[in-house]
Amino acid sequence: MERAYRAECYRPVSRSLGSVSFDFGPTLLQWMERAAPDTYAAVLAADRASGNAVAMPYHHVILPLSPRRDKTTEVRWGIADFRRRFGREPEGMWLPETAVDHETLDVLAEEAFASRSSRRTR
Repeated sequence: MERAYRAECYRPVSRSLGSVSFDFGPTLLQWMERAAPDTYAAVLAADRASGNAVAMPYHHVILPLSPRRDKTTEVRWGIADFRRRFGREPEGMWLPETAVDHETLDVLAEEAFASRSSRRTR
């Protein structure tokens, strides 16, 4: 199964990442780093060339269904993993299943994104 993922899913996609915004979950990148290092390197290189990668919560959790403490942890861990892998601050965060509520937006603003957003609009 791993061979199919490497050959048919992620490797072909990695060639187009420089022209689209993209995210990979931290747990998938952890697997890719070990099982498909060439594809992992291509993902990192695509972001270095384009800056198109965005962060995501550490696990693929539906944040509006989580208590605030868990939302905060998922966002913090996702940002920390993004910084470690991509060597920069994330400019945004993809929310699993695009699920959002006001509390989730509050957590995102508190943890990372409010100050950068407001600087861009000035």
